[in-house]
Amino acid sequence: EDTSFWRRKSESVVARARGGSAAMERPALVMRWSEIEVWVGSVERPWCRRQRKSAADDGYALLEEGGREGLKRAVEATSGVLRPGEMCCMMGPSGAGKTTLLSVLAARPQLGRDGYWTGEVLLNGRRPWRRWRRELAYVLQKDIFFESLTVREELEFAAALREAPASSVAAIVASFGLESVLDSKIGSSVERGLSGGELKRLNIATELLVSPRLALLDEPLTGLDSSRAHGILTALRDRAKAGTGVMLSVHMPTSKLWALFDRLLLLAPKGRVVYDGAARAASAYFEARGLPVPPDWNPPDHFIEVLGDDGLVAGLAWTPRDDRGDEPGDATPVDDPPRLAPFSLQVSALCRRAFVNSRGTVLKPLDWALVVSLAAIWGVLWFQVAKNDAARRRHASDVVSICFFFVAQWSWGPAFAQLAAFPPERDVLAKELASETYTIEAFFVAKQLAELPVSALLPAAFYAVVWPLVALPLRALPLCYLVSLLESWVAASLAQALSALIFDTEQTTTVLIIVQVFQMCCGGYFINIAQQPPAIAWLRFSSYWYYMSGLVLKLVVLPYDTPDRDLRAQIQGDDYSFSSLSPIADSALLFLYGFVFRIAAYLALKTSKKIRFS
Repeated sequence: EDTSFWRRKSESVVARARGGSAAMERPALVMRWSEIEVWVGSVERPWCRRQRKSAADDGYALLEEGGREGLKRAVEATSGVLRPGEMCCMMGPSGAGKTTLLSVLAARPQLGRDGYWTGEVLLNGRRPWRRWRRELAYVLQKDIFFESLTVREELEFAAALREAPASSVAAIVASFGLESVLDSKIGSSVERGLSGGELKRLNIATELLVSPRLALLDEPLTGLDSSRAHGILTALRDRAKAGTGVMLSVHMPTSKLWALFDRLLLLAPKGRVVYDGAARAASAYFEARGLPVPPDWNPPDHFIEVLGDDGLVAGLAWTPRDDRGDEPGDATPVDDPPRLAPFSLQVSALCRRAFVNSRGTVLKPLDWALVVSLAAIWGVLWFQVAKNDAARRRHASDVVSICFFFVAQWSWGPAFAQLAAFPPERDVLAKELASETYTIEAFFVAKQLAELPVSALLPAAFYAVVWPLVALPLRALPLCYLVSLLESWVAASLAQALSALIFDTEQTTTVLIIVQVFQMCCGGYFINIAQQPPAIAWLRFSSYWYYMSGLVLKLVVLPYDTPDRDLRAQIQGDDYSFSSLSPIADSALLFLYGFVFRIAAYLALKTSKKIRFS
C-alpha cells in the first residue's frame, strides 16, 4: 500500500474539517486498535471465572485475563486503523469475527457471561475520553425500535434527544429514501409494518442524524436490493468525504458497490487479518501470492472463496505496519467532549415518546371493561348497604368488606399493569444508553411522569359506578378517590421495583403474586394478626395494606359513628386489625412505601447489567 496516498487524503480531510466544514465543526478522529484478541462464552467451572474490572468512563470494560477453558476465541490479535475521510469495507466468511470486532471497537461488546477482550483502542493517539461515544454512530445488525411508532415519530424523537435540527431530519429522509414510509408504523414480526430493507434504512438514518465523526455499521446492506444498497453506500461515502471515518461489514458486495470502497479489511475465520489496505490494491496482493482473481470474477467473490479454504488462508500472512504519525489527526487533541441535551429536554422528549408509544397498550377498551364490570358486580352485590344509619348498622361487616375490595382493586390492578414496565424496552434502552442519547435518570423520571394521567382515569370511572350503587356517603368520595390514587402509586412502585430488579416478566409475575399475597394477608382483614404471637404480630407493620385499609375505613366508615352505632368497636375489635394511626400518619407511611420502592427501582436500573452490553 502507498502510505503517502493515505497521508495526503487524511491531510486533505483534516484541513477541510478545520476550515469550517458544516459536517465537521470538530477536529477529525483517527481510531486505532492494536492486538485486539476476543474470547467469548462462559466458563462452567466457577474457579475458572475471571473478575470484571470496574468500568471506565470511556465505555471499555475489560476483563482480567485468566483461564480460557470453555471459551471460544472469536478474534485473534487484530490491529488496524480507521482514518477520517475513508470508507473501509470489512469482509470475511461467517465466523470471522466481524460483528465481534465492530462491537468491541464501538464499546458495546457482546461476549457472554465470562467473555473478555485484550488489546488497545486509541482515538487520536490517546485513550477514549468521557462521552466519546456521542461522536460515534454504531449501526447494529439487529434493527431495534419501538414497533408502535411511525418512521416520522422515530426520527423526530431521535432528533429531539440528540438536538439535531429539523433540516437534518429532512436531509436524512431524502438521503435514505424514506419519504414514502414516513407515516407507516415500524411494526414487528407479527404486526405488519416496514419491510426489512426499510427498517435497515431507518436504522442507519437515526444513527447518522447528527453527523458523527466515526461510523461503524454491522451488515448495513442486509435486506436491500442493489439499487438501494448503492444509494446507502453513496450517502455513506458523502459522509466520509465530509470527514467521517466509515467502516462497515459487508457480506458479498456487487462490482458496482465494490467500486465505492476506499479500503478493505479481510478477516479469516477466528478474526485473523489477511489483508488491510487499499481496496484497489487487493487484487494485486492476491495475485502476488499466486491467487489471482479469475477472469470475469467480481474480486470480493474471489476473496471470500479463498478465505473459505483453510489451506489457502494458511499461506496468507499479513504483517501490520505501524504508521502512527502519518496522519495529522493522530495528534489532534479533543478536549471538549460533546454534551448531552439538557435534562429537561431529555425528559420532555422521552415523556412524549412514552405517551405516543403507549397507544393501544394502556387504557385499552378491555381495561375499561374490566374496571367497570368489577365496579358493577360489587355495586349490585353490595347494593345500598350503606344508604342510611339503619342499613350501615345492619351491614357493618359488609361495609368493611366492600372497603377491602376497594383496597384490593387498587393494589392488584396497578401492580399487574406495571409488570412489564421495563423488560419490553430492554433492547431499545440498552442501545440508546450505550449511544449516550440520554441518561438513565431522564428515562426514569419520564417513565414516572408518563404513567400519571393513566393512573388517574380508571379509579374515577370505577368509583363513578360503584359509589352510588353501594350508597356510601357522597362527601367521603373525593378523599377516598385521592387515597386510592396514592395506593395505586404505591402498588405500581412495588411492581416497578420488582420489574427493574428481575427484568423478566414471567419471573416478576411469580414474585409479585407472592409479595402481594403476603401484604394482603398481613393487612388485617382475613385475620386479626395483632392477636397472634409477637413474633408474627409485628409483620402487620410491614404491609402497606394494613395502613391503606385503616385509612379507607377512617375516611368512609368511622366518621359516621354515633353513640348508638359504634362501628369503631366492631372494626377494631376481635374481628380485624387495621391501622389505628391518624389519617395523616397512614398517608405519610404509604407515601414512604412508594418512595422507597421507586428509589429501589431507580437503583436497580442504574446498576443493572441487563441493559448494558457485556
